[in-house]
Amino acid sequence: MLLFVLLGLALTRDDLARSPYGPVASDMLERLHALEAPCEMAIDPGMRCFTIVPGTVAGAAEVLESALTEYGGTLTRSAWRSANGVHHVVVWLLDDVWGALELWLTEPDGQMVAGRLLYVPKRRNGAP
Repeated sequence: MLLFVLLGLALTRDDLARSPYGPVASDMLERLHALEAPCEMAIDPGMRCFTIVPGTVAGAAEVLESALTEYGGTLTRSAWRSANGVHHVVVWLLDDVWGALELWLTEPDGQMVAGRLLYVPKRRNGAP
């Protein structure tokens, strides 16, 4: 039984890598010079957490927007929002039937960015 639980968690964790956003997520993390980190209080087992040291959310936003511009407006769309020090960006492929890639960014100490990355598959009711 434990093997099936662990296998299920491993497959869920790979959802991002196997999704249409896998290459986009890998490229974004590489451009940000992000290091993968353990996720504390993860809301989804497939969530990937990372840190950028040294870094700022403004710097990360510039890198992400530059990457999205290079992908081309016909390939991706994005939407940013911020509240209580958490910056959230959602990235969609032009054909949003594939769901969305969500990133949350915070600056816990001013010299570091903590981030979370999650692939959200499109639900049957049509909502991402």
